[in-house]
Amino acid sequence: MSFSPNLAMSAADIPGAFQTTRGIDPSTIRQKMEYDDAGHPTSTPKLVNGKPVFQIPSQYLDEYGVDANVTLSVFNAPTAPIPPLSRIQLVGSVHPVPWVKNGRIAWSITADAVRVMQLDTAPLAPAPVPSFTTGEDDDDR
Repeated sequence: MSFSPNLAMSAADIPGAFQTTRGIDPSTIRQKMEYDDAGHPTSTPKLVNGKPVFQIPSQYLDEYGVDANVTLSVFNAPTAPIPPLSRIQLVGSVHPVPWVKNGRIAWSITADAVRVMQLDTAPLAPAPVPSFTTGEDDDDR
């Protein structure tokens, strides 16, 4: 259940950060669609304030970790590819809309656009295994 309190703020007022969860290819990004009462997507384009919006696959990060109850959309789709796990910044005006998801408050955030702040394209590597040599202190004793 959502409602539109017509909130608007500057992107600079949003604490925390967003990070893409998968790569974004501008040639394949599609406009969001409305959902029917059963929760299924329809063929009707979703409009916010009369304008089309595009979903940005991302997660919201703050000092407490990842918040799974935040979704991000933009009015202006990215024009350049964005790699997965890139830190992105909201640009322009931001419109947060609170709604209820599984009994908890969730947020749908729509910004004018996003821009890449930091690319995280380093390959994942296994963590090194600590080694102990004879005579070293072991704090677990």
